Amino acid sequence: MLRSFGPYPRLIIRVLLLAAFIGLARYLSNSSSSSTTMSPPPDASEVASALLSEHGLYLQSIQVLQSLWAGYGKICRITATPNSPQSSTSTSRTASSASTPQQFQSYILKLIAPPPTSSNNEGHIRKILSYQVEQYFYTHLAPQMPPSIPVAKALSSTHESRSGGSLKMAMLLTDLKQIYPIAGEKRSELTSIQVDAALDWLSSFHGFWQPRVKDFDHTSLVRPPLEEETHRKQQERLNSRNDNTTTVWLNGGYTYLATRQSEYTSLLSSHDSEWHEPLTDWIQDTSSISHYVAAVLSPPKTATSHTPTTPYMTLLHGDVKSENLFTTSDMKTAVMYDFQYVGLGLGVCDLAKLFTCSVPLSLLVPSDLLSASLPRKLSMQEGEVALLRRYWTNVKEKSGQAYDWDIFVRHWETALVDWCRFQASWGFWGNEEWLGARVRWVLADEGWRDGVLGMGEVEGEKGCVTLLLHRLHRIHALAIATTSIHPIETTATKIEFSNLPLIQFIAVPSAPPTIPLHSTFSPPFPRSVREYSNALFSQFSCLMRYLQYAHYTKFPISPGPKCCCGTYDASSINSFSVKFLI
Repeated sequence: MLRSFGPYPRLIIRVLLLAAFIGLARYLSNSSSSSTTMSPPPDASEVASALLSEHGLYLQSIQVLQSLWAGYGKICRITATPNSPQSSTSTSRTASSASTPQQFQSYILKLIAPPPTSSNNEGHIRKILSYQVEQYFYTHLAPQMPPSIPVAKALSSTHESRSGGSLKMAMLLTDLKQIYPIAGEKRSELTSIQVDAALDWLSSFHGFWQPRVKDFDHTSLVRPPLEEETHRKQQERLNSRNDNTTTVWLNGGYTYLATRQSEYTSLLSSHDSEWHEPLTDWIQDTSSISHYVAAVLSPPKTATSHTPTTPYMTLLHGDVKSENLFTTSDMKTAVMYDFQYVGLGLGVCDLAKLFTCSVPLSLLVPSDLLSASLPRKLSMQEGEVALLRRYWTNVKEKSGQAYDWDIFVRHWETALVDWCRFQASWGFWGNEEWLGARVRWVLADEGWRDGVLGMGEVEGEKGCVTLLLHRLHRIHALAIATTSIHPIETTATKIEFSNLPLIQFIAVPSAPPTIPLHSTFSPPFPRSVREYSNALFSQFSCLMRYLQYAHYTKFPISPGPKCCCGTYDASSINSFSVKFLI
């Protein structure tokens, strides 16, 4: 049969067989290469034994307490014995159990061994940086703190890159449960005594660091994940080596706007969400309330920069919740752990998560409001005031610095709005009804609104470029309208934000726009960056509105408004696509 068609089928078969053989050989080669270059996961017992040996201790037992998020490692409780009386005495002084030598001593091993994943994945980069930040805190900052602010002590730590590009980090910590046996664990609410203890620890922690963060080297602080990754690669190219030392986050926590752009974009497109309009709509044709709030809460990027909130900046824990807290048996003294997101910020940002996720609602609102649904707008109640005053009084005492109550409340309410922005884009949990009612009240307060706009506004000619970027960022800097309109030529206006992914999102206006399209710029050009910003924004925004409204409603525009390139006819649209940089 094949012979009747000449030699070509045989040639084709030979080529296919050869291609299949080459493909199989490459597959086997890659598999073999992967198996030889990918290091096996580190054995917890071996790591524990190595760290213990530095202190003359032998490993007796090891128990896995929990796996880290997304399989990035594990936390183990280990029991060790000293190999000499001298090592027993020295290690018992650092152990959190007793000051006298013990035959058996308990420690915590935190072992980080990330699974294989894309190195440019933002979530992966965030986790890796967070573990490095935590190790820096325990080894460099925690030893500076007084005994009155208890934290676990790091006996030993290791941080090494392994063959195949993998990473291994480990810390040997004192076991907090020896003195603080009551764990918050996964209970959503703490007792009133535990809440007071948590506030006392937080206010002491914030108060201790408030006068000291001004001495931090801002150039070494860790930026948002993608920005930090880009910065490090640039430094490696310049220095031909990796000498980046991870310290703490420039902005503490993991929910601030600069590191949650994808979630914010999701909120932008969630037109059915109650929070879409109040948190994402523009104010004064400049930016959204979310961006103003972020500007108020964000630490200055350099040590010489100064904002109205700079004097109140401190070191945040970054993830305050009941799961990260232990207390003594009487619950009157607390200790926090898990410092992956420690960094600069206003202390009220830690309070916002604590109040929403771990404080009983009965401590925030009076009993008569608990028996029915909370009002849609809720002012600050006596219980909330009492808890805040406890924190505020102690943080002033520990810091030795002034903090006006009205300014503190302004900061607190701003932090609530920011926390609501994150939950609205991520998913609500905890005292969500209380949070929503409080934020509605805050957003309706003209005094708060004017204050935030005043503190967050970018002023001066130097800030005009920043204002332009903020506006372009709000419309996400890249729009492509694919149409068959003639003589309009399809063009793309693009501002690059490094390492930022493309997504799709379309905002639909509720009514036909009335602002006329602007003609293209011609001499004389705008006299300042601010005028250029205004003109560019108006032209770009108006074109977007016309295209969006016409596409979704088939609104008959005839003979059609004039734009810079000709007549716009909605009926001639064949397809429409908008892509944005986030």
